[in-house]
Amino acid sequence: METRLGRTFAMHRGYLGFGDDIATFTAADRAAGRLSLISWDQTTPWANIPKGDSDKDIATAIANAQTIASASPGPNTLYLCFDHEADLNVGTAGAAQGTAADFVAAWQYIWNKFQTAGVTNVKWVWIDTPTYTDIDPSFQAFKAMANDPYFAATTP
Repeated sequence: METRLGRTFAMHRGYLGFGDDIATFTAADRAAGRLSLISWDQTTPWANIPKGDSDKDIATAIANAQTIASASPGPNTLYLCFDHEADLNVGTAGAAQGTAADFVAAWQYIWNKFQTAGVTNVKWVWIDTPTYTDIDPSFQAFKAMANDPYFAATTP
């Protein structure tokens, strides 16, 4: 599509799971001068993340972010959204991952792991839908917020 439009997109959004190779996925974006926004989703219940159940996958993501930080060519900033549209997964039925409090605890746990590792090139993004529940997106580390309205007649 970029060829047809005659310009490079500023950002490419991708969907990856825990354990996926973020650095390899974003390499083409960096080569083209695009930023990457990764929706980074998992299947581990949120309450299990602060217990260490996903530490190996979090460590992989940290290593990938550090690779991106030192990669040439840039850009070296990675926009990362943990569990985009998490508001759709609050509850106890179906695809539910846990409570709103479980999500916030998991998110803060992951964020703290990145901070402890000295990762500075990740900009954290919060993405929800108009069904927004009790998840509090005001945590200090969010650098951007987005809304997936799916053509609903609502505003963010």
